[in-house]
Amino acid sequence: MVTADWNLAFNSGGKLLSRGHVITPDGKFAIAIFKTHLRVYSLSTRQSIRSIKLNRDLSDVVDSKLSNANSCLLYLFTSSNEILAVNWRDKSLTNAIVKNYSVKTIESDGKNSFGQILKLVNFNDKEDEFLLIFGKPTTSLHSAHSRSLIKISIKEEVSSEELATVDNVLLFNKSTDGKSLVFVTNTSDVYYTSLVESENQVQVNLHQIPFAYKSTICSVAISNGEAPMAALGTVSGVIQLLYLTSHSEQRLLKWHVDQVKAVEFNSDGSYLISGGIEKVLVFWQLDTEKQQFLPRLNGCINQITIDDRIGQLYGITLELSDGNTSDEKYMEFLVLNALDLSSKLDVNGLRPHFSTNLDKTIQRDDRRMKKLDIQLDEESLTKIRHNFTTDFEIHPTTKSMYLPSGARIQVYDIVKNDQVFVTTMARTLQQGKVRSETSIQDPSIDHFAFTQDGNWMCTFDKLATPKLDHLMSENDVKYSLKFWKYIASSSTSLSDNPHWELCTKIIDPHGSSVPIASIISAPVTYCGGLAFVTADTKGGLRLWRPRIPKEIYAKLGNKKLEQTAWTLRKFRSGNGRLETTSIDISWSGDASVIVVGQENAITLVDVNNFEEIKETPLPSLADGRIRALKIVGYNLIMLTKERLISFNLLTYQINQLCVRVHSPIGGKSLLAVDDDRNLVCFCVNYYSHSDQTQESSSLTYPLRSRIFVFEPSKLKPVYIADHSSPISCVKYSKGHSGFVLLDIDAKVGILNAVTSKFLFEEEEKKQLDKAYEMNTLLSNAQIVAKVAKESANKSVSTIEDDEELFTRRTLNPDSLEPVLENMEGLSVEALFDRVMNLL
Repeated sequence: MVTADWNLAFNSGGKLLSRGHVITPDGKFAIAIFKTHLRVYSLSTRQSIRSIKLNRDLSDVVDSKLSNANSCLLYLFTSSNEILAVNWRDKSLTNAIVKNYSVKTIESDGKNSFGQILKLVNFNDKEDEFLLIFGKPTTSLHSAHSRSLIKISIKEEVSSEELATVDNVLLFNKSTDGKSLVFVTNTSDVYYTSLVESENQVQVNLHQIPFAYKSTICSVAISNGEAPMAALGTVSGVIQLLYLTSHSEQRLLKWHVDQVKAVEFNSDGSYLISGGIEKVLVFWQLDTEKQQFLPRLNGCINQITIDDRIGQLYGITLELSDGNTSDEKYMEFLVLNALDLSSKLDVNGLRPHFSTNLDKTIQRDDRRMKKLDIQLDEESLTKIRHNFTTDFEIHPTTKSMYLPSGARIQVYDIVKNDQVFVTTMARTLQQGKVRSETSIQDPSIDHFAFTQDGNWMCTFDKLATPKLDHLMSENDVKYSLKFWKYIASSSTSLSDNPHWELCTKIIDPHGSSVPIASIISAPVTYCGGLAFVTADTKGGLRLWRPRIPKEIYAKLGNKKLEQTAWTLRKFRSGNGRLETTSIDISWSGDASVIVVGQENAITLVDVNNFEEIKETPLPSLADGRIRALKIVGYNLIMLTKERLISFNLLTYQINQLCVRVHSPIGGKSLLAVDDDRNLVCFCVNYYSHSDQTQESSSLTYPLRSRIFVFEPSKLKPVYIADHSSPISCVKYSKGHSGFVLLDIDAKVGILNAVTSKFLFEEEEKKQLDKAYEMNTLLSNAQIVAKVAKESANKSVSTIEDDEELFTRRTLNPDSLEPVLENMEGLSVEALFDRVMNLL
């Protein structure tokens, strides 16, 4: 193999946070906060124009606000009691964080801290004093804690001053102008105050109002002005409207039927905007109680953001869910025009589906290891108890990343770093689920694969029977195998977006109650790659191929009836007694053999007759459960629970590549192969040593990953790289000329190698092109100089009479046609040559 220069870069993807997104006061840009970076969007083009890496984890950001004095500064407030000033405009800065203040708050007794920053109220014109809410974070709707209003000064040194404290607070919020505060306690009281600043002093006068506490409060808002109103959203769907300064009775606004998770008043208090589980944004005109609706949003409405400086734009944060029991939540940020409720921007991050809640699992393990004071050594680096893997595929032609989540697949453009579309592959409830409907699970896509040309996709999904009426069939599961045709966007119609069209649906493809464990597509050498093979949990195989429409509908003569149907062509029964999820299959490049791995047994299957090849059985290679099988050239790569093994199918000998590893249940996602260059990529996740802990990490035992690239016949790796987060999946993509990696922070990296020989040839070609251009320009210059010199030595009359030296030509449009032909990609120097030849 030619020596290669390797490059690994994580420049795409990211997980969108639930709070802190802002819109600039001029209404031209929106800044979205991701876990690892900031991203600036243009509202006119709806495109990302800049990504800002801050070299720290931003998951602790609780609030943010743009500076009034300097539009380039964005203030970030974190739960670790830091105030960060970020310059989001200047691209020349190596570090976008221009100021960093650490806030320490001590109560009057000098012992206990007020807690952590929870929310920004406002700051003064000089931006050297901040009003912040401190306290212990809320874990549920019934947990009550003290909330303190603290003034933080950063004039000469960071200092703090307590202005007010309210005990037993369930919820709190500020008005859109930051001049009023409201607190809801567990004693059925509402405390509110208007903040009055005089002579550099902030006056806080708390007023207490009781209210009818009939249902749990889950959201609260307060309006602007001297006569504020408070809106209390409840879990039952009723919104209580309180007049805080008048003796008017409270009003009840009824439309929602489940939790009202977000309420907010507009700037003048004439409208109340609410949203919740139903995925519907409701606009209440308070004078007339008329309602307007924005329905069918993609997720539950989690937060509504209104800035008085830009009242014509609303920021809406949605909480997306795959419809199943997974605790992993993803966010979507919308920017709406307040006049016509049209969408100005839609921000999404990558949404991989994990089997466990990563944050809770990692934090719990870190606390356990810290309590036991575990000292890590080299032998225990790879032993992680939990499965952090996921799955995705790269489309062969569009190069987009496909991530399954529940009944939907997210299509993400890695190059543009933006979501392309989300397609629903199984029938779901389109509206938001409320009350008992939340127990109804949507179908979930377990496996999918593309053909080699990318025109067809095969998906396998399952649907559990709802456990509502205690039926005998409540434990039944419906399995479906579907074949989809890719319909590209039409250049003549802008509304015709790319999508997938269902062509064939097969119920229980491997028999009743038998799920599919693996799907692979055929290599190009077999029927042009138009085939799929599925393997079930009992080891059975099914080969599926399309039936050409002409064979069915040629006699009908009606093109509308033509539809490709995928049918079963070959099958092989599995072991009916043994049922396991430890199943994987791989297809050789010459399409002659399919390798089947079941538990710790490997079988070679002849593609022609779908029978086991008993003449040359494989030796016992696996010492544990098989995680993955890959064929690279004539080598079989096998990943088991404890080993990574390379086996030569020609010599029937184990290669040098045989190492001891620890792979989780989803270890298949950590192994990928490059068929073009015969390379194997394997990722190892581990807990790092305590002395490797970075200051930006809050974990005592942070998780890391190491990426290895092997040749199948050699033990020494071709390339080794370290990454600061665990890798959840790796795939090889010909379109990206390398391996595509996804970590648990939803960041996408590309590992590719460009051979030194290729680089040398490209550089040599460029140098030859430059030399040719310079030589041509020099020759032309010498000719022009020679003509000019000879012309200067002769008189004008002599030059005019000498036809050999100078011949007059008449220029017309016809004579210029050769110059103007085939000008696409023509350089200026070449155009100059044409003109000189014409003259």
